[in-house]
Formats: sequence, C-alpha cells, structure tokens
Amino acid sequence: MGNEDLGKHYESIGDLTKAMDAYSRMRPDISTPKHIADVGRHLAGVALQRREWAVVTAQVNKMTGNQTPEDERHLQPYLKIVNGIALLGQEKYHDAALSFLQTDSVIHSCSYNEVASANDVAIYGGLLALASMDRGDLQTQVLENTKFRTFLELEPHIRRAVTQFVNGRYSACLATLESYRPDCLLDIYLQRHIQTIYGEIRSKCIVQYLVPFSCVTLESMNEAFAAPGESIEKELVTMIRSGRLQARIDTIDKVSVSLAQEVSECAYY
Repeated sequence: MGNEDLGKHYESIGDLTKAMDAYSRMRPDISTPKHIADVGRHLAGVALQRREWAVVTAQVNKMTGNQTPEDERHLQPYLKIVNGIALLGQEKYHDAALSFLQTDSVIHSCSYNEVASANDVAIYGGLLALASMDRGDLQTQVLENTKFRTFLELEPHIRRAVTQFVNGRYSACLATLESYRPDCLLDIYLQRHIQTIYGEIRSKCIVQYLVPFSCVTLESMNEAFAAPGESIEKELVTMIRSGRLQARIDTIDKVSVSLAQEVSECAYY
C-alpha cells in the first residue's frame, strides 16, 4: 500500500522514473488477479506517459490470461485500447486498428477513460482502419462491426469518411478528413502520426480512383484531388517511383495510364 501511494505521489508531480520504481516494488506483494491488474495498470499508465511502448505491451501481456472470466471481460476495453495506443506509437497501424476495432463497447467507459475516451477510440480505430485496410475489410470490420458501431456513432464524421471511401467517393472522404485535421493535431497520441496516416489514406484514395480505368486525364484527377490552380502530376510521379502506383504518365496527352490495364487504345476519363 505504501509503494502504491508513493507511486501515485511521484506520478502526480511528474517524476515518472520514481513512480515506475515505486509501482514495480509492489510486484513481490501481489497475489490475486485484481492485484495483478491494478499493478499492471499503474505500470502501463506510467509507461504510456513515458512513451515506452514495449513496456506498455509487456504489461498488457502480463494482465492478459491472469484474470477470472468476469474480470477479464471488464478489463478487455482497457487492454485493447492501451495495446492499440502502444501499437500506434510503434507505427504498426494495421495491428493498432484491429485492437481498437475489437474494443468491447458494452463495458462503460469509466473502466478506461483515464487513458482515452470513447470518442478517441472511434477516431483512432476509424483513421487507422482507413490508412491500413482495403474496402472489403472497412465494410466488414468497421461499418458492420457491432462492437465498434457504438463508438462510431460518437464521431459521425469518421463513419462518414469510411462510408465515402467504401462507396468510391474518394475526394469527399479526403475533404471530410481534412476538415478535422486541426482537431487530430491536438491529440497527444495521434499528433506525430497524422501526416503519415493522412498521407496513407490519400495515396489509397488515388490508387482506388484509378482502378476502374485504363486511362485517366490529369485534368479530371486535378479536379478530384488537387487544390484549385494546382496539379497532382508531381504527386503521381512520386507514387509511381515509390511503387505505390502501377501506372505511367503520358506527358503529351496529359493522362495517367494504368500498367495493369494498359491497352493500345484506352478510353480517356
């Protein structure tokens, strides 16, 4: 008990190293599943603040499987969210998305709200899914996911963006996300990843936009993806060189030609 109080004190004044040491000294005295969970939560909480993602994952693993069925069910949202944040911190976006999408929405948010809110879960899960999943997975694992649906209802713009992507409305999807970029940049976990996540989503939108066509004019692509007065040509060149886009650019006719569907005479779009 003394070590726990001492750990809370150090944590409250920002001395996270001493807080971690104090919480770690509790381990020899724990014996019940509840004690294991309590100590694990303390250690994971400090590790989150220190951005020690491997330590967070280790604490999640220690808590998993050491609980009664009822305790494990109650802990499930916390474990999934904390693990998702740790995976996000390690830039494992697909695995992080799966962790958030598997969070049980039935358990009240008071069991995890010291780490993230239910709204945060919707944003993290939705954005990471958009960045790392194809249209089929987005439909089944996000839009048709009964567990995650409750979270999505809290952030209608995330559901709208996912739906727009699934329905092939790529420019609308990007516009929806762009309008909420400033809010995402204020998030303590998302902030450093937003440029990468948004970039991944934008690249996917461009690739999917080109899939049905053998040729697409740069003019139509500029209308869909470029800011007024700007061109998407340089961005396409970068994507082609990196291997993200299997296409070539005809600079004479100003069209993008799909290598997968290239034919001698293509219908321009």
